[in-house]
Amino acid sequence: MLAFMLMGLVVSCKPTAELVPWASVDVRWWPHEPPLIKGGEVALNTPSVLDVAPVPEGSEVHLYVSRVGEGDGPCTLPAGLCANIVEPELFATTTAPSQGQVRFQIDGSRFPEAGAIAWQALVLDPELEGVGALTEAIARHVAVPPDQAATNFVEVQRGKIGLENTITSGNTHTGGVAFVDLNNDYWPDLYISNGATFANYLYRNNGDGTFTDFSDAVRKPNGKIECAGVKAADIDNDGDLDLIVPVDNAKTMVSSVAQDYAGGPNLLFVNEGDFTFRGDPEMEAELAGITDPDGRRTSSASVADYDLDGCIDLYLTNWAMAALPAGDNFDRLLHGNCDGTFTDVTAETGVDGKGRDGLVGFWWDADHDRYPELYVGNNSDLDIEPDFEPDDVFYKNDAGTLVEWDDNPHDIGHDAWAAMGVDVGDLDADGEWDMYITDVWMLPPVPHGNALYMGLPGKELTANACRDYGVCFGHNSWPTNFEDFDNDGWIDLWVGSSLRDTPEMLYINAADGSGKLVAHRQQGWTGHVSRAGTTADYDGDGDMDIFLFVEGARPSKLFANTRMDPDHRNETDRHWIEIKLLGGSRSNRAAIGAVARLTAGGVPLMRRVTGGDSAHSHRMLTLHFGLGATDHVDEIEITWPNTEQVQVVRDLAADRFWLVDEELGKIEHTFVDPVATYDAGRGELTVRTASNYGGRARLEVTGLGPLSYDAGDVRYAATFDLEAAPTEVEIVSDLGEPLLIAVDP
Repeated sequence: MLAFMLMGLVVSCKPTAELVPWASVDVRWWPHEPPLIKGGEVALNTPSVLDVAPVPEGSEVHLYVSRVGEGDGPCTLPAGLCANIVEPELFATTTAPSQGQVRFQIDGSRFPEAGAIAWQALVLDPELEGVGALTEAIARHVAVPPDQAATNFVEVQRGKIGLENTITSGNTHTGGVAFVDLNNDYWPDLYISNGATFANYLYRNNGDGTFTDFSDAVRKPNGKIECAGVKAADIDNDGDLDLIVPVDNAKTMVSSVAQDYAGGPNLLFVNEGDFTFRGDPEMEAELAGITDPDGRRTSSASVADYDLDGCIDLYLTNWAMAALPAGDNFDRLLHGNCDGTFTDVTAETGVDGKGRDGLVGFWWDADHDRYPELYVGNNSDLDIEPDFEPDDVFYKNDAGTLVEWDDNPHDIGHDAWAAMGVDVGDLDADGEWDMYITDVWMLPPVPHGNALYMGLPGKELTANACRDYGVCFGHNSWPTNFEDFDNDGWIDLWVGSSLRDTPEMLYINAADGSGKLVAHRQQGWTGHVSRAGTTADYDGDGDMDIFLFVEGARPSKLFANTRMDPDHRNETDRHWIEIKLLGGSRSNRAAIGAVARLTAGGVPLMRRVTGGDSAHSHRMLTLHFGLGATDHVDEIEITWPNTEQVQVVRDLAADRFWLVDEELGKIEHTFVDPVATYDAGRGELTVRTASNYGGRARLEVTGLGPLSYDAGDVRYAATFDLEAAPTEVEIVSDLGEPLLIAVDP
C-alpha cells in the first residue's frame, strides 16, 4: 500500500482511510523532512510565485490547484494518492535540480476570475519507488489587482501629520491600538499600547488630519511593563472614556517551553479631561479591582454591560502557555459598580474561560435581546493532552446570567485553535451577526486559516463557512474588522497577517446578498508582522481608515482610505453617514452595546457600539454606514442597552456626522457661547464660538472666511482685518442653521 505524509500525519491511499497519529508512523514511508508550500497569492493578470521545500534532489514535484477550495478531495493524483483539496487540477510539474526548494512561476492570466483557491503539491522521490509526500493544502486567493480595487489605501507619512513616533514591539501577544475620543470633541484620538522598553503613545486628533503628541500623559510607571492591548470605556459614568490596559510578561513566548505565569499589574488610565489622567495607573487599577490578585499575566480585556444595570463590566483573559496545568489559569469576570470600581464575580458566575490560556474575549448580542453574549478564544496549540483539543467557550446570556453553550450544534469555536482577533458584521444583510475569528489553527510551519460563522436566528451560528465565503485566509493572522470600506452599503472585511512575506488582505463584499467576499489587493500591504490594528474615520472624510500595529521594533502604520478623496466627493453611489450615540440616562455613557439599524437602497444595515474588537484593540465608537446611492436616511432604529423600547430617529441628511442622545433623540447643531469683538485700534474683528458638535462642524463667517478649530480648548476662532466694525456677523455651519450675533465694539 502506498502512503504519503501530511504535516505530521500519515494518510492511506484509500479515500476513506482515517488519519493516524504521527507517533505511530513508520519513518520508512518518507525518511525526509516533510515538504511545505508557501506563496501562491495571485492577482488577476499579474505573475507571482509559489515555493515548495524541502524536496530531495531529482524529485518530481507536481503542483495542484483547486478552484473549489480545501476539503476531502478524491484520490485522483498520480499513483492513487489522496488529495485534501476538492476537484484538484494539475497546474504544473517540475524536477528539483538540487536539494532544497523548487519555485513555480504562477501566470495570473490562467485565472479569469477573482475568488478563493487552494494549492497542494505532491513530491515523489526517485530513490523511493512508489512513495510520495503531499504538502498540507493552503488556502489562497485570486485577487483584484490594486489598480482595479474598489478602494485605495495609501500609507500616510506619519511625520507630516504629527505621528512622530510609532515604533512598536514586544513579546508575541503585545500591542494594541484604540481610536477613541478622549476629550469629547467627537474626533477619534489614537492610543498605542507597547511592549517593554518601548513607550506607550497617545496622540490627540486636531480635527484637520493632524495629531498632537500627548504620550507623556500615558507614561508607564516603569519601562519594563509589557502592555498587551487597550480597551476604552467610561467606567465611572462621568462622561469621558477611560483606558484599560492589560499587562503581560515581557519574555518572548515560546510555546514548547514552560512560560512564567507572572505578569501585571494591569494599568488603568482614569480620564480627568484635557488629556490628563488621575494618579498612578498601577494604583488606579488596584483601587478599581482590575489587578489580578494572583499576579497572573493578562492577555486581553473586553467591556460590556452584561446585566444591563447601566454600569460597564469587564472580562479579563489570562494566559501563560505551558506554565500552568491545563484548566488552572482562570479568566476573571468583573462586575462594574458605576463608580469606577469592579467586583470580582468569577467564582459565583463560573465564567472563567474554563481555566484555559485565554487570548481574546468578545461581547456581542447574538440574539438581539440586548443582553450580550461572550465568546472566549483560548489557546490550543500544544500537541499534548488536553491542549490539542479546541476549547474556545461561547457563553449565552440569559437576562444577565451567563451560561456555557455546551450543546452548540456546529461546534462553534472548535475551528479556532489559537484565536487572536474577532469581530462581527452582517455580511449578507439578513439581520443576523456573522462572526469572523482570526486564528493560526495549528501553529507554523503551516497555519490553516481563520473561521467564519454565519449568523442564524436565536444565538445560532452555522458551522465554519470560511471556504464558502472565500475568507479562510491561509496566513498566520491577528487583527481584523468588518467595515464598509467602499461605502457601497455592504460590509467588507480586512485581515492583518503576522507573516512578513504575506500580505494583509482586504475583502470586498460582492454586494448581491450572498455575503461572498473577494480579495482586493492593496499597495504596501506586505512586509509587516501585524499583531494588532483597528479602524476609524480619523480625518472625517466619510471613509474608514486603518491603523496597523507592527511588531519588531518598527514603525506602526496609518493607511488612509482614499476612495472618497476630493476627486470622488460628487459620486452619486458612495454616500455615507456617521452616528455618535450618547448614553447616560439609563444606558452606560459610551452606549457600548447599542445597535443602530437603517435601510439604504433597500438593504437593511446594522452596526453596534463595540466594547473591543480585532486583536487587543478598540475601534472608533462612532458608527459608520456606507449608503451607496442613498443620499438621505428616512429613519434609523436604535436599540439602547438599557431601554426596551426601540428609539426611532427620522430625517437625517447623508454625508455628515450626527449626534443622537438616548433621551433627546437627534441633536441639531447649535452654537455655544458665540462672541464677536472689534478692536478699533488694530482694525481687527475676532469671532469665537464653541459647538455642541465639538470639533466636527465646519464654521465660517459669511463674507469673511472660515473659523479655525482649536482642539486644545474645543473652540473655534478667527481674526479678520476690517477698517470699520460691523454691527453684526453671521456664522454659518455645514451641520445646521446659521446664527447672527452682534459685534461688541
